[in-house]
Amino acid sequence: MRRLKGRIVSLINDTAIQLKQSRLLQQRRSERLPGLSKELQNLQEKWIKASRRLAQLQRLPSSEARDRLRSLSRQAGYLDRQMEDLEDRARIVETIAQLSDQKADLNRTITRLKSQNEAMRASQSERLSRAYTSIADEVRTLLQNDLRRQDSFENPQSIEFDFGANRISVDGQTYFSASSRVILKSSFFLGFLAAATKHTFFRHPRFCIIDTIEDKGMEVIRSHNFQLQIARVSKESRVDHQIIYATSMIAPELDEEEFTIGKFSTRDDPTLAIG
Repeated sequence: MRRLKGRIVSLINDTAIQLKQSRLLQQRRSERLPGLSKELQNLQEKWIKASRRLAQLQRLPSSEARDRLRSLSRQAGYLDRQMEDLEDRARIVETIAQLSDQKADLNRTITRLKSQNEAMRASQSERLSRAYTSIADEVRTLLQNDLRRQDSFENPQSIEFDFGANRISVDGQTYFSASSRVILKSSFFLGFLAAATKHTFFRHPRFCIIDTIEDKGMEVIRSHNFQLQIARVSKESRVDHQIIYATSMIAPELDEEEFTIGKFSTRDDPTLAIG
C-alpha cells in the first residue's frame, strides 16, 4: 500500500509539472492565435481575389499569375497546418485538465483515507487502553480478595503486564513467593476472562482453563478461597462463558453437581479409566 501511494504521488507530481508547462506553452500560442487568425483571414481574402484573378487570367496565357497562385496555395497550406497544430494542442490542454481533475480526486481520496486511518488508530488505541485498564481492575480485585499472605496484594495501586515480555508486576514489584506467583498468574487469567465478559470489543474467547493453582506448596485454604473467587466471577457474568478448573482439593462449598463434572480421582479409582 505504501509503494502504491508513492507511485500515485510521483504520477501526480509529474502530471502537475507537465500541466504547468503545457499551460504556459498554450498561453503563448493563444496569444499568437488572434494574429494568425487575422493573417489567415487576410490570406483567405487574398486567395479569393487571386482565384478570381486567376479565372480571368486563365483565358490568357500568364506564367506570372500561375506562380502567384502556387505561392498563395503554399501559404494557405501552411496556415492550415498551423490551425491543425493548434487544435491538437487544444486537445492536449483538455487532456491535461482532465488529469488535473483526477489528481484533485486522488488528493481528496488520500486525505479521506488518512483521516479514516487516523480515526481507526485513535479508536484502537482508546480500546486497547480501556482493555488494559479493565483487566488490571479485575486482577486488582482478585488480589485484594486473596488471603493475607502477600503484603503487596492487600491494596495494590498499579497492575502492569507485558504480553511480549511475559511479565506482570504489582506496584512495580515482580518478585513474590512461589505460591503468590501462582495466585498472581491465575488471577491474571481469570481477570482477563472477567474483563472479556464485560466488554463486547474484546476478541479474547470467553473461555479459561486453570490447572496450576495447587503448585508451589499452595495452602488448601488459599486454594479454596481462590476457587470461591472463580465462582464469584462466573456468577457475576451476564454472558455465556466457560471456566475449567482442575483441583485435587475442592472447596466444600463447590463440591456439588452444579460445579463439578465426573467423579473424584484416586489412585485406586482414577478419573481416566485407561485399560
